[in-house]
Amino acid sequence: MSDARKLKVIVHADQKWIHDKWMPLAQEAGLKRLAFVTATTGLGKLTVEDVSGLVDHEELQSRTFDSMTAARQWVSEAMASR
Repeated sequence: MSDARKLKVIVHADQKWIHDKWMPLAQEAGLKRLAFVTATTGLGKLTVEDVSGLVDHEELQSRTFDSMTAARQWVSEAMASR
């Protein structure tokens, strides 16, 4: 889970690094779900949604949420199904 409610922007170079470097390492480590909690509106929400789309693949699912409770529930569902 990532609490990104105060995040304003993720620059393109960092987005590329997430996609090219971080995502393969996370998948190799066994990460299955990544939950981003975003602000309800604004540029930060849009930026995180873009990044979430970069990391959403069959092996690693990513979603954005408006609350920590909803994000925890989604992550917990994956852990319960193991």
